[in-house]
Amino acid sequence: MVAKFFIILSFFLLLAAGCSTTTEPFQPSENDLDRVANILKQSKVEIKKITSFQSNWRAPKLSEARISFGDALALGECGLIPLIADRNSALGKQKPESIQFIYEWKLMHGLRTCNLAIKQEQWFRDILAVKSQDLNTAALLVLTRSDESVKVRSQRSTGLTLHQSMSVYNNAFTQIRQLILQANNFQEPPTKKQISDFESALKEFASSHHHGRLGQAIRYTSAWLDGSILIQTKALRENKICPMGTPTQMGKDVQAFVRGYLANEILPRFAKIIQAYQQLQNLWQPIIERYNLPPEFLNTEILRIKPSQFDQLTNQLKTHINLWQKVLQNCQLSTRTETMK
Repeated sequence: MVAKFFIILSFFLLLAAGCSTTTEPFQPSENDLDRVANILKQSKVEIKKITSFQSNWRAPKLSEARISFGDALALGECGLIPLIADRNSALGKQKPESIQFIYEWKLMHGLRTCNLAIKQEQWFRDILAVKSQDLNTAALLVLTRSDESVKVRSQRSTGLTLHQSMSVYNNAFTQIRQLILQANNFQEPPTKKQISDFESALKEFASSHHHGRLGQAIRYTSAWLDGSILIQTKALRENKICPMGTPTQMGKDVQAFVRGYLANEILPRFAKIIQAYQQLQNLWQPIIERYNLPPEFLNTEILRIKPSQFDQLTNQLKTHINLWQKVLQNCQLSTRTETMK
């Protein structure tokens, strides 16, 4: 569906002699909507305010399972006593999600590679099963409940364009995802350098504010399109632009607007928002599949938009483009430049 939609969108983007390199703001503005109203000789429409969607996904919780001192002594030859003692301390229980994740990974690796006879005992098998789940939980908590996961949802401008924001986010998240999937595959725990790189990547991830700003752009653009569709539909119904079905000056003005401002300034923003969403989707898909997360997770939990918000946006944009085509068709005017016929 999205692929077919891009054919339509690409057609309109080619109306201009060249695409604009402007990447800010993220979404069309209220001034852009006023321009639509003015060119179609309609009253201005106020953009509806849409708030963030409240996700009802419940993050898993770490188990209360602890390896007792007596059991820890039995694991002495596995070198896990210092690790267990640190985790069971008061300070150990208050460590950030990223540190907790590394702890669970190191503990799980130590338990799995321990060659003692106690591996056949029930208590050991029980703790192994619980800690395997705790490792997965710790990874998800880094991505969804850590300080960094809260900061990345900020809608405050970072001064970055959408392209720049996506680039920073892509580089950081790729590093984070790599380590998390390695843990899920029970690979060797990270080195000190890898842990340092992981923490740095989390800071970059947070600083991008990419979840918050992209989610806001999608919500706002959807509301903007609602307003534009309302204006366009009313203009078509009133049929004042080309009442006789032949070209008029008003019709030619609309044609110039479509070829110029719409193609150069407004439509590229839609395309970049859609591209950013698809890139985000590709980045998260391995995590969603590996951790068996619900299909709406990217929308509701990561972007805080409604489950169907992105599909709604693409459908609105199809309607928006089709309405411009109808306006010009009613005037027997082409949407394409003469050189492209």
